[in-house]
Amino acid sequence: MQLRQIQESDFERIIEIYSLAFEDPTSIPIEYAANLCYTNPEGCFAATVSGEVVGYVCSHTSGQIGYIGSLAVHPAHRGNGYGKAMTIAVRDHLAGQCEVIGLAVEPHLDRNLSLYASCGFLPVLPSCHVSKSLASDGSRGLPENVHSARQLGSKAYDVIRQIGDWTDELLPGLDFTRDLEHFVHTYPDDLLICFAEEKPLGFLAYQDWFRTDPWGAVRPGPNDIGVLDSLIAGMEESSS
Repeated sequence: MQLRQIQESDFERIIEIYSLAFEDPTSIPIEYAANLCYTNPEGCFAATVSGEVVGYVCSHTSGQIGYIGSLAVHPAHRGNGYGKAMTIAVRDHLAGQCEVIGLAVEPHLDRNLSLYASCGFLPVLPSCHVSKSLASDGSRGLPENVHSARQLGSKAYDVIRQIGDWTDELLPGLDFTRDLEHFVHTYPDDLLICFAEEKPLGFLAYQDWFRTDPWGAVRPGPNDIGVLDSLIAGMEESSS
């Protein structure tokens, strides 16, 4: 097996491997693979055997924070150690530029837990998934204190800079600028920002064909739960 940087010509194969590895019949657009490689293309690797792509791993950076994202091996090539080799390679790549490296894995996937533990990762925060059905009862509009990036127009980029002023309060070195600018440019209806006295106190972004949970952050403060509630209400309304 050899590792090399993912190229645009690999995107269709990555979508195929993704669908097989995660048993996801959903029609995923080629754009998904491009997004995986957006913030850290040098840290996104394709595993090849005799020139054929048999797996991939993508990493993500937000300032000094690194994250190992989507990793998959074609089912026909599992059991050969390719997943571990890719994990080690992307871990070492991120270690050269980030202060913290993280990843998320579902606890019921015992094999993956063992894999990441063998690569030096330690569990730090248990989590759970929650969901509920949304029933549309007519358009109510977003909460008054929540606006989409599209509604903000060109002001959205200034708002992103204001968000950058407080992300260090969440984790030193954290910087969402590239991710937020990407959403403003590509998915302006799917980035919601909550304001208080014209200051952005939190954001929530979601694309329903991403294999992920909603992504966002809220500035720590006395009404941070209220800000989160407003963002969730806005997301539910825009999704219903």
